[in-house]
Amino acid sequence: MATTFLVLFLGSCSVVLAQTCNSPGSSGCKFVDESPRLEEGLTVEQCCVNCDQDATCKAYTYERSGFFRESRCFYHNSTDLPKEEESVYTCAIKTQVPTPAPAPTPPPAPFTGNNWAVIIAGSKTFANYRHQADACHAYQIVKKHGIPESNIILMMEDDVAKDRRNPFPGKLFNKPTAAGEPGVDVYDGCVVDYSGADVTAATFLAVLSGDLTKVAGKGNGKVLNSTSEDNVFVNFADHGGGEIVEMPNGPYLHAKDLVDTLKTMHSNGMYRKLVFYMEACNGGSMFHNLLPTDIDVFATTAANPTEPSWGTYCPPQDMVDGKAIGACLGDLYSVNWMEDSDNVGEKRTLEEQFEVVVKLTNKSHPTAYGDQSWKNSERVDDYQAHAWHGAQEGSTTSTSFRIDAAAHAVDQRDIELLQVFYQYLRAPAPTLPPSPASANQTQHTEHAQHAAGGLGERSVFAQELVALIQQRENADVVFNKLLGILATRRTAASSMAPPLHFKKGSDEQSSCVQAVTEEVQQQCGKFSTYSLKYHHQLVTYCATLPESTIIEAIGATCSH
Repeated sequence: MATTFLVLFLGSCSVVLAQTCNSPGSSGCKFVDESPRLEEGLTVEQCCVNCDQDATCKAYTYERSGFFRESRCFYHNSTDLPKEEESVYTCAIKTQVPTPAPAPTPPPAPFTGNNWAVIIAGSKTFANYRHQADACHAYQIVKKHGIPESNIILMMEDDVAKDRRNPFPGKLFNKPTAAGEPGVDVYDGCVVDYSGADVTAATFLAVLSGDLTKVAGKGNGKVLNSTSEDNVFVNFADHGGGEIVEMPNGPYLHAKDLVDTLKTMHSNGMYRKLVFYMEACNGGSMFHNLLPTDIDVFATTAANPTEPSWGTYCPPQDMVDGKAIGACLGDLYSVNWMEDSDNVGEKRTLEEQFEVVVKLTNKSHPTAYGDQSWKNSERVDDYQAHAWHGAQEGSTTSTSFRIDAAAHAVDQRDIELLQVFYQYLRAPAPTLPPSPASANQTQHTEHAQHAAGGLGERSVFAQELVALIQQRENADVVFNKLLGILATRRTAASSMAPPLHFKKGSDEQSSCVQAVTEEVQQQCGKFSTYSLKYHHQLVTYCATLPESTIIEAIGATCSH
């Protein structure tokens, strides 16, 4: 290995630095290159050293000096070059010197604070069985993995387990099982802190911010009492639209109100770090361009801002121990993270679990928001569990029954229709009274018509199904008309003046979203699970049109 010396003159002193050639060449060869970089007057060692130190140099050719020429060094940026034999040349391919491995990063200091969890199902009625089953499953996970009940706050209407349509009164299941296998009742031991009319957006935000005055007289009055040394896990499951998620009572929860509450929690030192898992259609709109990256919140959502989330274990896969539940048992994103946490997931990093969920939740696009800097170092069990709290081993829904949750997933907007359709299919068919032996064909037809026109169980579901389809058709007509009017007005406004742009999260834009949402419900009727699909498109106009223009268009569409 050749060595050359670089001499630096510093005042009256000189410093000699040795530089080593790592790629000594072979005599009698040169690379044929039409566009090499050229330097003259160097030694072969200097040529080699320069190539070693130049990231773009892959090989070199050195030509010795002659009577009428200086030595020349040709630097090549490729090794895929023809080679020729020539006695006055030396050539070499650059030797790749392995980069020393970086010093290992010291492990982060172990988390020694307390864990808190806030879990909420934002819907009600048996048709939304899956949300309360999701919530109780999440409750069982954090409890089994070591978070004490005193540090878990559960909010849900709590009307599904007791509903008369529940084939297993007082029980909830988040996963189907085969006939003869009872499954795991996630409602057993699921302690609800706020139920019924107490489950509202205002109560939820008060619980998060630890505001005891705003929960006085509601539920059991439990709020987050966490500190700057504690980790907080929040899980929300329900329907959503553009920058809103539904609540079982009262107005919608708006994105700006939620993010403002998270900012307040950070300012007040209510957590070390906070992880938020949100199951909702358009769930990404609750955080996109709103959630800061510097308040130690990592949030993931079941869907991006523009798409629905998906339910799973829906009819006809809603069977538990041979009985049909009559509703979807879970939501795809929620089932995927919880079944992962049930098994090995709590040992993964947050990013590793997110990647698992993204892969399995292949009907929508789960998305991450907020602070991404610690998702590869913090583990799931830093938020959903903690070993020193006395975590128990074992799954909260483990069964021998296996089913592909994604293969049978259903768009959240279509679940209500699917469930009523299967209620109709599963209902007993009307029975015709026997006709007398002497009855003619006319009498038989009259009997058939009478039976078909009766209000038997199947007829009730048939009427409900027809009504539901008609509601969907009406919603399509109304919202396509409204969106068409708004598109025309935006085009007209843009042609007369530069388009407006209200930044998301600004007071003007957030006020518009709230006002437009309320105006639609007053003029056009309450949003249904299905018509919420149009809400995101509607409120995007709050960024480019004055609120008054949108309100006027709503009136023009629905006043008649």
